[in-house]
Formats: sequence, C-alpha cells, structure tokens
Amino acid sequence: MDTVRDKTIRFLREVIAWVPALGILMVVVSLPFHYNWLQRWGLYFAGIGYLVDYAVNCRWHGWQWTRDKWVYVVFIAFYACIPVRQLFDPLETWSYLYKLREYLPFALIGIMGLGGMKSKLKLDYVTWAMLGSCVYMAVVLAVAMWKDPAKPFVNWLGSLNYWRCELINSHMTVNFYCNIALIFGTWTILHSDCKRWAKVLTGIGMAGCVAGLLLSEGRAGQLTMLVLMTVAPCVYLYKHHRKWLLPVLGVLLLFGGAVWYFNPQYHNDSAKDNPRLYIWRVAYETAKEKPVFGWGVSSARQQFIARGRADKDFCVHYIEGYESISKTRFGEVDYQVMHPHNVFLETMMEFGLVGLALLLLCIGLPIGLLPSKSKRLYLAACMFVFVMQAMFETFGRDLNTMWLPLMTLLWHFVAGGTSSDCATKATVPVAQECSLPSDAQTAR
Repeated sequence: MDTVRDKTIRFLREVIAWVPALGILMVVVSLPFHYNWLQRWGLYFAGIGYLVDYAVNCRWHGWQWTRDKWVYVVFIAFYACIPVRQLFDPLETWSYLYKLREYLPFALIGIMGLGGMKSKLKLDYVTWAMLGSCVYMAVVLAVAMWKDPAKPFVNWLGSLNYWRCELINSHMTVNFYCNIALIFGTWTILHSDCKRWAKVLTGIGMAGCVAGLLLSEGRAGQLTMLVLMTVAPCVYLYKHHRKWLLPVLGVLLLFGGAVWYFNPQYHNDSAKDNPRLYIWRVAYETAKEKPVFGWGVSSARQQFIARGRADKDFCVHYIEGYESISKTRFGEVDYQVMHPHNVFLETMMEFGLVGLALLLLCIGLPIGLLPSKSKRLYLAACMFVFVMQAMFETFGRDLNTMWLPLMTLLWHFVAGGTSSDCATKATVPVAQECSLPSDAQTAR
C-alpha cells in the first residue's frame, strides 16, 4: 500500500516528466514569431527539464541501442563540422560564433535522441498548439489593420503583409509554419482517436492556414501548399477510394492553376529575373574551389562576399538593394550578413561535400529509420516543406535551425494519440522508473 510519501514522490516525478513536454510546446507555439521570451524559456524548460527528468526518473534504465539512434549521431556529427573545420580555418569572424549558437539544436536534440525520451506529449497537442498559434497571428493582424488601416499601400493585402512582417515575422517563416501545421492537422484528422468536434475544429484551423498561404506574397510557401494539397488527398484516395481519385485530382489541378493564374507574384519581373539566380551562381563558384571539406564558416563567407562584389550581376541584383535597405533601416552596411539564400549551397561552401552529405543524411535518415510506418509519410511531408524552404533560404531568421531536428524528435518520440500507436509503444522496451525505497529500506 502506497504511503503519503510514496504518492508525493510519484506526483513530483510526474510533474518533472511534464516539464520538457511543456518546454517543447512553448517552443512549437513561439516558432513563427521573432525570437522572444516564450521561445527562450521554452528552450530552458525543454533542455533543463529533460536533464532533470532523465536523472530523477532514471530514464537510462532499459536503454538499448536501436537503429534509429544513428539519426542523432548524424545530427551531432553535422554540428561538429563547425568547430572541427574551424581548426583549419585561418579566419575567425563573428559568423563562426553565430553559427555555433544557431546550429546548437542539432547537438542538443542529438544528445536527447541518443539518451532516449519518454515524452508526455501527443501529436494532437502539437497540432492544436500550432493551430492555436495561427489563430493568434490572425487576431493580431486583424487588430493591427483595424487600428491603423491607412498604411500607404495600394490595397489591404499590402497592408496585411506589412503588419505581418512588423508584428510576427517574414512571409517565409510564417508560410513554413502554416504548411507544417497542415501536415500535423492532417494526422490528427485521419489518425487520432480524439473527439469528432476536435477534428472539426482542427479542420477549421487548417482552412485558416490555407487562406493565410493564399494571401501571402511568398511563392515558395504557396507552391509547397499546393503540392501538399494535391499529393496528400490523392495518396489517401488511391488507398481507400480509387473511384474518386481522378475527379478529385482534376479539381485540385484546376484550383492550383487558378492560384497560379490570378496571383501576380508568379508573373512579375522578379519571378523571371530572380536575384537568387545570381547569388546561387556565386555561391556555387565559391564552393567548387574547395569541394571536399569547404572553406570553413568564416572564410566561406568572406570568399562569397569578395566574389560577389566582383560580379556585376550580383552587385546589381543583390548588393545594391541590400545596401539601400541597410542604410535606411540601420544606418550602416554589414556585408557579412549577406548569404547564399540556399542551405545546401551554404553547407557546401563551409563544409564541402562532407558537410552536404551529413546534411542530406539529417534529412533522409529520420524518414528511413522511423520505426512507425504510419508516421513515415508525414515526416517525409515535413521534410519536403523543409527542403522547399532550404532551397531559397539559409539557416537563420527565415529558416529556424530548430525545425529539422525538432520535427525528427516529434515524429520519433511523441505518441500519435491512437490506440494502435499505444499498442505499438507497449511492445517496445522503455526506460523503467526508479523504484521507490520501501519504509524498511529507509529505516535501515
């Protein structure tokens, strides 16, 4: 029979077990916004809470090596490229320390994945946290436009995008978040055992995400959404209702064509003569000079800028605009901030083909080694969203480094909220709790 002391200890252990889960939810909610106190404290709760939970609840009991732990070895190896390559880089600028800090989620989540995690979270909680954050963003924008509708824009859509950038974040960040929310929402609707009204509310929230993506000026985010909205229903119908496949596919293709036709972003001059084309060319030329191990973080950025300033097209399409914006907003120009606008090219510049191979493993291994087959397709969809964004941005403000390792952690360790998922987890050895000392042992 449990004593009051035993019950108290078990209660405290349960509270401690919830702390890292709460931290992860805080991070998930805060990711579409500029870095803020919620994200900072969420990281503290998740990191410190994990260590305390691991020690207090003896999570190492029952630990065993499994194939999926190779994912976290690769995460740590990718992060290790930064300090190891710096040993042979003659330069050390602020970008090196920035990169050490910015890529830290790969190392931290790599350690958490190797140690194992018994999460209190369910994927449903992640879904509702993300959709709740999307609703909050919509309310913030609506209030801002209602209070100050007379911003100097030709229409309300320009005003909407202005306030989103000022109060929330860039369209790349928000669009990425909305696309990931659509994937988690689809899991909840199709696989979760939650109540029907919860699924209806989830669907309404997802419709809001689609509306937000359609109103955005970001082309990559819209195209990603259109691919997801076309492929996901077709895969489902192919498995369960094949007679509806062709009619639904036709409707979806017409919808995608209408979005492309009526959106001026796909037809203006910037779409035909995108500055990224010239930026990528310079980045590739920089990378191929040292193809195996790269230049290192500091030297790669210096070489990229030097070659860019010597390239006429690069200057016209990138530097001139960057100088104008920097002088207007900050009063000075820091050329070290310029980047290749492509994660893969930047990785090749800094760490060569070795670093690129590790990055590709960071993307592909989590899918291939995910034990749950039912979740594999959803993690693959999340990685597709990441790759689409990574083709146009580098890790930083517009593509938070947290996303890739965090998505892996969520789909690998968070329960799906279904009875079949619970049954699967029951067959897998998990960390045993520390046994409570009996009164007799305490007396001795």
